[in-house]
Amino acid sequence: MKEKDFFNQIAESWDATNDSSTPEKVNAVLDKAEIGRGHRILDIGTGTGILLPYLASRVGAEGSITAVDLAENMLERAKNKYEGLTPTPTFLLANIEEEDVEGRYDRIMLYCVYPHIHNPEQTLRRLAENNLAPGGRIIIAHPTGRDFINNVHHERPIHSEGLAAGTDVKAQLSKVGLHTDIIADDANLYILAVTPGF
Repeated sequence: MKEKDFFNQIAESWDATNDSSTPEKVNAVLDKAEIGRGHRILDIGTGTGILLPYLASRVGAEGSITAVDLAENMLERAKNKYEGLTPTPTFLLANIEEEDVEGRYDRIMLYCVYPHIHNPEQTLRRLAENNLAPGGRIIIAHPTGRDFINNVHHERPIHSEGLAAGTDVKAQLSKVGLHTDIIADDANLYILAVTPGF
């Protein structure tokens, strides 16, 4: 099954079944991502908008949020839930592996997304070149450890590359000139910060 079809099918029930993104876990991720007032955020794979209210409270009216997803139903749910946020997110239907996104951002969030990217080196290199503002970072994050994520993905009827150890991702991305800081890679959190090394 294609990922887009899978996520469109489960969009309506997604919020009821996703119990890993507790406020404590989301805030821990965003604390370590150092998201602050006025930041411009690109939230890739926004899904039903799990991060959006947390991001909005941190960036404030001076900041901006662009929420991107490849599944129409996921994006529609996010839009219906959070269109009234301040700042109001810009919602964009796009596949970031195949389509370019406009703008420069202080943080590009890949929250619970990385295992679904089929060509991570090329995709992250392009995002770093085209979309990161000076001093910006790409944040790869999960609110749980790798074992939990890989077990969940193993049970789903869609392809997933699996979530590799932070050291392996660091080595993988270094091949295309990206530097990776391993902020957390344990049983509770997985957070990497990627910056251009070129």
